[in-house]
Amino acid sequence: MAKINLQDAFQTPFQLIGKVPSILIPSLIASLIGLALSLGLRNAFLMGMRWQVFAVTIISYIVVLFSMAWITLLLEKNLQEEKASLQDSWVRLSERLGNVGVAALVVAILVALGTFLYLIPGILLASIFLPAIPHAAKENASFDKAVSFSFRFVFSQGNFGAVFLMVLIEFLLSLLPVIGLFLANLFITIWLPYAVLKYGSTETEAPA
Repeated sequence: MAKINLQDAFQTPFQLIGKVPSILIPSLIASLIGLALSLGLRNAFLMGMRWQVFAVTIISYIVVLFSMAWITLLLEKNLQEEKASLQDSWVRLSERLGNVGVAALVVAILVALGTFLYLIPGILLASIFLPAIPHAAKENASFDKAVSFSFRFVFSQGNFGAVFLMVLIEFLLSLLPVIGLFLANLFITIWLPYAVLKYGSTETEAPA
């Protein structure tokens, strides 16, 4: 099991994007959808519609998580030095829609709930559960197996600090006006899938 090298995790994905710019497309789509949803979120918030705000927040997270899963499949092929197209990776994602969809829905609800109540629990929950999404996409893993992997990746491999830093940077970027949402989505949907693909282990823990 490998521990994340932050310099590599931050730099290499963007070197890959320089070679294959299409990797940016899923993140751009998620950002445009998120921007449209954020306008509705602002109106609902001003009207005091708390449950509507919560629902829109969950939908926004789900969109980002699906883009993360899509980018995972694009990065996987490119890391294997195979040519991956948006169409091929989308077909692969559609074949894993059930497992990825369940993981995205549950993780989105947990993170949205933590963020909605108090900000810090939301960031902590995101740090713990987000690695389940790239794993579910890569391995077509069920939710319980994806979460089991996520806990091993974050805690057993000693990657909590690195993943927490990625999520924290995402949150801080999202506060920037105009381009904040795009930058936040871009970085988290590129950094985390790369880290999981490069440093994640699919091996199960040996029984005690």
